[in-house]
Parts: sequence; structure tokens; C-alpha cells
Amino acid sequence: MFETPTDWVILPGVKSVKFHDREPPDDQVTLEVSLIIVPPRDWSNLPLVPLMRGAGRFSGVEVPPESIIEVERIGLSYCWYEYTGIDEVEQRPAIYRTCFARDNAHHAIFSFAFWPEDRERFSPVWFAVLDSIQFGQRFKDPLIGPTLH
Repeated sequence: MFETPTDWVILPGVKSVKFHDREPPDDQVTLEVSLIIVPPRDWSNLPLVPLMRGAGRFSGVEVPPESIIEVERIGLSYCWYEYTGIDEVEQRPAIYRTCFARDNAHHAIFSFAFWPEDRERFSPVWFAVLDSIQFGQRFKDPLIGPTLH
């Protein structure tokens, strides 16, 4: 579970869910989330930074270790980085952020893409997503969230 703006468009896929500020192709930002269910165990001995760097290299992006931000919370750890690349469709610079998050039973990959001129507008959304990540929560309706009564 994590927070996104309530008016965003949600497009479930086979292996991920995409969130857009508007219906594609008129969207200005995309958040894509893939959840990976893993056997429950203590994953803390599997360091996230080398995983992130390896995934970056696999995607053709060299991720310097000093550019990766690591966060440890109770029951959750994640790391993320940002890079600028060329959007394949529009052939112009775009900002990409990637996050690996995990607890003892779940791993997730968050990908966020937006235009450089929208940095001020969409960075708060990215940080709200990161600050609100929770695994293991179950809801009858994920669009409504938990029922408190």
C-alpha cells in the first residue's frame, strides 16, 4: 500500500500497476509498481545498493553508489536513485526514478518518470509514495483504504 493522488488514472497490467496523472497519451508522469512475493525470511543480509546498481547496469544505466539513497524504517527498507535519460517515444529528456523496497515477505520495484520541467510538481508525489509504503495490508477496496470501524 502507498499513497497516490486520488484523481490519478490506475491501469492494472499483468505484472505491474501503472498510475498516471491523466489518461495516456496525455499524461505527464507515470508511476509503475511491480510486487514480488518472496519466501518469508530475514532479507537484511541481502544489501539493496548492489542490487540497485546491478539492475541499473542490466538496464544500461551506470548508478554510482553515492547517488543511491537508502532508507531504513521499522519493518521496511528501500533505496532509490534518479537519472536523466531520453524518452524513447518523444525523443526528449525525461527524469527517471527507481526504488527497490522490501520487508521480510515482499519486494517491490517502483519506477517514476516525468519531464524535467515538472520536477517541482511531481517530486512531492514521489516522496509521498516513498513515505507511505506499507506491505502486508489488505483492504476490501484498495481505492478506499482501511475501514476503521
